[in-house]
Amino acid sequence: SSTGSWRTGSEEVFTLDLCALPSGEETVNILPKLADHCLEVVVQDDTAVDFLRLTITHCPASLCRELVTETFQAGEEDQFEAPTEPAVYSDVLADYMALRWQLVDPLDFDDCTRDRPFGYTFSGLPPGIIDGNLEISLRCNDNLGTNDEIYINQIVDSGGKLRSFVWGTFLDQITVPSWTAGASAVLNLDLRNLPPAMSGTLQNTAGVTDALGTITRDTLDVFVIEDTCVDYIKLTVTACDDEGGLLLYSWVSNNSGQYSSVVAVDNPTGTSLDLQLTACRADGTTETTARGVPPMGALQESAASLFPNLGSGPGYAVLVQASSDLARGGWVTGNLTAASGFSPSQGVAVRVPHGLADVGERAGKDIIFNYLPEAGSEISVAVLVNL
Repeated sequence: SSTGSWRTGSEEVFTLDLCALPSGEETVNILPKLADHCLEVVVQDDTAVDFLRLTITHCPASLCRELVTETFQAGEEDQFEAPTEPAVYSDVLADYMALRWQLVDPLDFDDCTRDRPFGYTFSGLPPGIIDGNLEISLRCNDNLGTNDEIYINQIVDSGGKLRSFVWGTFLDQITVPSWTAGASAVLNLDLRNLPPAMSGTLQNTAGVTDALGTITRDTLDVFVIEDTCVDYIKLTVTACDDEGGLLLYSWVSNNSGQYSSVVAVDNPTGTSLDLQLTACRADGTTETTARGVPPMGALQESAASLFPNLGSGPGYAVLVQASSDLARGGWVTGNLTAASGFSPSQGVAVRVPHGLADVGERAGKDIIFNYLPEAGSEISVAVLVNL
């Protein structure tokens, strides 16, 4: 406490630097303990807590191969002049507008007819978006525009119908105090740091400030109702450019009673990883299977489980197509006839670089042998595979 005492009725807001927490005459850095993605706060036992706010600084792009910024624009910047430009929206949004506004059509860009909704859905957005800004030019059509609203990103129910939106607010809260006929504004909305959402017609959750983190598809919805027209919308996003990765496991075994391999794929990213694994024997027989790896997780599975149809027999190469080129892999093969019942050897999956496959050539730039022991009559063997 700043007063040096903590008694009945004492109140204070404490701001603590997790890199330098007070501990006697010294300070303690507890940030390394956040590696498990969890921070626990315990207050003992005669003190009430009003709120907790945790602010962290991290580098979301530290694992990105490259950051790419793209701008998507719909509608022309023509100050609402005719002719209009068509607005394109998702089927879910179309169904909702048709149900609620049964006797009128939704607005296109530059159409300033009153009492009609406007909807637009950006599609084909890149994966791995880490930052985004929405610019939208608006004009009020009617003196009843004071109750007009703007919404971003739909939420659908289990039946595929629109239930609500992630974020929304009244336009007079973010444009001009009196949103009436003739008023206009160009909004620049930071999708990661929006004004706190207000509960409106579509009952979005009040207080929400982040709509960017809810982009789980490659789309973003914008919805404006119902006495406001739109000149244009411009969406600028920054994404982690990740074309996916290709990993080669040169020799994986499932030979009953002799050798058994465990295949591993590590996901060091903050998003889920999709894998397609294809095993190929020398005689040309193949089997393909799919797996998912959670954020900051790993796949560890036996070859027998991954490729049951290939069965026991000669070894095979495994090619793994991952949704991120940050994926890394390896495998362990155990000698089942050893005295221990499982004498392990290991290998590292080779990353196949981008672009080479397009010209019928594949090559790996990494040659890594983790452990090459030699003792007495036992030797290590390095295996190179030319595809």
